[in-house]
Amino acid sequence: MKKFTQIILLSIMTLSCTTNPKDAATFSGKITNIAQNAELRLFNKSGYEKIIEIKEDGTFEDTLKVAAGKYTFQIGQEYGFIYLQNGHQAHIKLDTEQFDNTLMFSGDDADKNNFIIANLLLPQTALPDDIFSKDEAGFDLAFKDLRKSYDSLKMAYPNLTDDFFIEYDEQFTLNQKLYKDYFLSKLELLEKFPKGTPSPLFTDYRNADGSKSSLTDFSGSYVYIDVWATWCGPCIAEIPALELLQNQFKDKNVVFLSVSIDQEKDFEKWLKMIEDKNLAGNQVIADNAWQSEFVKAYLIDGIPRFILLDPENKIVSADAPRPSDPTIIKMLNELLKAS
Repeated sequence: MKKFTQIILLSIMTLSCTTNPKDAATFSGKITNIAQNAELRLFNKSGYEKIIEIKEDGTFEDTLKVAAGKYTFQIGQEYGFIYLQNGHQAHIKLDTEQFDNTLMFSGDDADKNNFIIANLLLPQTALPDDIFSKDEAGFDLAFKDLRKSYDSLKMAYPNLTDDFFIEYDEQFTLNQKLYKDYFLSKLELLEKFPKGTPSPLFTDYRNADGSKSSLTDFSGSYVYIDVWATWCGPCIAEIPALELLQNQFKDKNVVFLSVSIDQEKDFEKWLKMIEDKNLAGNQVIADNAWQSEFVKAYLIDGIPRFILLDPENKIVSADAPRPSDPTIIKMLNELLKAS
């Protein structure tokens, strides 16, 4: 009888170890093409953070006590979102080389999580690539079509409640306003700086080597200007693409000019980043950060900003494509071919 009781107790203990506890969420996954010693960082805007080790075979699993809601997870330089709730299981599967296109969810909240990722990618698939090149009527029509796509996406998940969608409905409205504000700012730039307008100038900006340069020093070449700062994450993210672009046009009549708007107190930091990252091209620092006349003249209120000038210091684009945007290659090739 005693032996039988021990067997029953052991069975209960085993069952309790394999059953998802009601006061915690189980988060697991399978990641392919994972780097050595990889880890997953899980966090939310309320301050929760947990580091989860990813095994060599790409699998991971952890039990977490969480407040029900949306969390951000980070693997390397990539980010995703996941809904977690105590007592529920959540499983992800993805390939790091095609993060967004392969991310899939299973488990108790699979519908919520698959909606979250599909909604996140919706602007990339439903908005036209040239949305910021349209007139205002075309822009509004594109967002009307995006709204239809968003409503269709919601209908594809009939098991999700209206309460769940409240956050995403509000976010859609906010995103539409942000897109529209950015679009209107581009229209303002286009109206103030149409193609062929003489560019605002700067004089005697300091170079990294201690000399000074003025914008007119680069007359005779197309000038691709990168307005950036050492503290700007999106600026730093463009550096690899900028280096590739410089190499592609190194024997062409194109000058690459990086204008830092770091403050004077960060001058040494700017010099160190140039050295540490072996930044190529012409490196100058503006004379008064955001308040520099050149920066204010171009209505720059966010960076990075890229500007393209022709050999006569006339504007080709006051808001040129970023180095990571393939259209800048096409633009430069067409200009060089026509010149």
